[in-house]
Amino acid sequence: MRSNLPLLVASALMACSAWAEDGEAKAADWRTHARSEGLSDAEVDLLEKQKLLVAGPDYRQIFEPYDSSKVPTFVTADSVLTAYHVLLEESVVRLERARAGKLSGVLTPMWNGLPDAKKKFDLPEDLFDDVVRRAQITLGVALRLLGGETPGVSDKVSKLIDAEMSRVVAAKERLRPEWSGPADEGFPFVDYTRFAPRGFYVRDERLMAYFRAVSWLQEIPMRLSQERELFTAALLSEALDHGDARQHYRSFTAAWRGLLGFLGDIPLEMRVTESGRWTRANIGTWKRYCAASWEACNSPKEGPSVTADALHGIEPGLRVLPATILPDALIFDRWCEPKSPGTRRPSGLLVAAALGGAFARQQALRGCAPGDDKALAGLIDNSAAMTQGGGLYSRYLRCISALLDAPEPAAPPLFASEAWQSKSTNAALAGWAQLRHTWVLQARENKAYGGFDSVVAGFVEPDPTFFSRLADLVESSCDLMEAQGAFDEALSRHELLWLFQDYASFLREGGGDKTRRALESDMTKLGMVDRAEWFVGVLRGRRLRSGFEETLTPGAVMNSLETLDETVRVLRSSDPLPEKLALCMEANTPPFTRTWRNLERLCRRLEAMAHKQLRGAAWDEEEREVLLEFGHVLAAAMFYEGNSYLSPRDDAPRATSILADHRDPAATAYFQVGIARPRALYVLLPWKDGEVLCRGAVMPYREFSDSKRLTDAEWKELLDSKEAPPAPAWMAPIVSDERHRKPR
Repeated sequence: MRSNLPLLVASALMACSAWAEDGEAKAADWRTHARSEGLSDAEVDLLEKQKLLVAGPDYRQIFEPYDSSKVPTFVTADSVLTAYHVLLEESVVRLERARAGKLSGVLTPMWNGLPDAKKKFDLPEDLFDDVVRRAQITLGVALRLLGGETPGVSDKVSKLIDAEMSRVVAAKERLRPEWSGPADEGFPFVDYTRFAPRGFYVRDERLMAYFRAVSWLQEIPMRLSQERELFTAALLSEALDHGDARQHYRSFTAAWRGLLGFLGDIPLEMRVTESGRWTRANIGTWKRYCAASWEACNSPKEGPSVTADALHGIEPGLRVLPATILPDALIFDRWCEPKSPGTRRPSGLLVAAALGGAFARQQALRGCAPGDDKALAGLIDNSAAMTQGGGLYSRYLRCISALLDAPEPAAPPLFASEAWQSKSTNAALAGWAQLRHTWVLQARENKAYGGFDSVVAGFVEPDPTFFSRLADLVESSCDLMEAQGAFDEALSRHELLWLFQDYASFLREGGGDKTRRALESDMTKLGMVDRAEWFVGVLRGRRLRSGFEETLTPGAVMNSLETLDETVRVLRSSDPLPEKLALCMEANTPPFTRTWRNLERLCRRLEAMAHKQLRGAAWDEEEREVLLEFGHVLAAAMFYEGNSYLSPRDDAPRATSILADHRDPAATAYFQVGIARPRALYVLLPWKDGEVLCRGAVMPYREFSDSKRLTDAEWKELLDSKEAPPAPAWMAPIVSDERHRKPR
């Protein structure tokens, strides 16, 4: 950080230290500022008592409380964590869109390799026919969901594939299909409800089809203990010898290992047999080879381990596309096991407690049924290793665990209070909920069976360890995304191609007859149409407008389609892009690398400021600027460039299913965690001979059970209803329910 000694000395003489009391004339009474912020007398009294309060209205985005604040800034961990999650999720969207275009290219060679692979099996006819049918249905359903072909399949098997496709798209049933064999403890049924696209996968049809296909391939097990499933895995593995299928498959399945680690079932293994023929006599060699691979993956030197347990749906096996068992998921798996009492309920507090949160541990044990407290305490103690894995996910858990540590010795007493521990637990769990939302597809779901004359620009949450770990996490995340090709220009070109293809399909299906008002019920499609129409205007040299504003005339539709067809041709080729088209591609592609690096620099700056604040040193002008402009800086880190932050999108709420509780077959419940809309956090901090009121922002954590897995749109609808889940009991004391006022 640049040092300016004369300015620092001058600032110190004027403002003294960040925490110290120097006896100078104190600022205007903080109560005056609080009432100007719209706080009621009851809220002011509560704030005076516990020194912090979540109050005011809901906001659309977390940078808004900073941008509109007239009192000193308080930089919360919640705010920079949210910026991290926006960047992470948008980067993952890029990768998943690219993978969606590659999956058919992975599965089609496997399908084409099945005829040759079948020739290498010497099995009884009934067993062989069943193995082939299983392999064809497993691959065929995924291929057809992606719009691919399944040549050579019999009419009988084709009808079975169609039936499974219908169930996957309907996403309503839970049953064990007849072709997969009788139900057992490890595989009682296929939960078709999990195939309904959620999270960012609802953004377009391409991602929705990809979600269904990947979910299907993750769902169908090929367990080492089940002969027919084991031979199915061998047949599919043998099919990978067709052309360069194995190379594409390995590249596809290895993509997430550096991000999530690797626990759970393994992907299809190399062919290892004694004679080159697959028989009942020699399958044991390959079975032992796969078992050793499964054991190595699930018993790492560092981090948590997974043990086989059919009752939990965890048996050594293979899947075409394995989902990852995340380390925090093991806590719920062990606590809400199928034979556990029905009084055992999942809670995010278990995760926070395992991360070392003393407050979370106390609250979790307090909510235990009689006799369960010792079992839960042991589970929490045995889960401490979940931050020790090598993947980016475990590094994230280590980062948020810093929020749950004991406060720095030099921090004011507020930061050792129970109220602050509640706030920090909320920040950690809100971050965790956002992380699980990003990995909704790749993670294995658990199954049981300036208006005031302020004297200081603001403060930083006094946790330099957190900001340091977050800066390292941001750096690693950016490096991994770059290594995976998330920011490549070729992907930017493909994204623009997909946008124009989707818009052309929209127009050909009668989209020109639709008005903006008719599209307002489908905000995803409206956003696509707005952006594409704007780009078409650029390419045609028309006067630019904000987007799709009115019904397009037949002539305008024809002109747009002509432009789109020519543009798609250019984008599909390897030709250099014309100037206008290059400008469109640049405008369509967020500045990922630059934004990631800027966020890293911001976290490093906040780490240094936290250290400086704890030493009692005053801010220099650059640091004052960071605090005064923090709302704008945060907005830029969330891809709000220019003045676009003035009209933020209402898309902050997120929810994702963590555990499917099947203990009561008549009333299955899905435990879900999420975040509500951001709210302001008011904090009273010691300043000179009194206290100063500061304002920051938090992401309210929520957890609830529902009879179905909610999409983000359904979660937002629930938040706006009278049935909205309240703040957790441990958070309620610092949360005000009065939301009718807007801060001035």
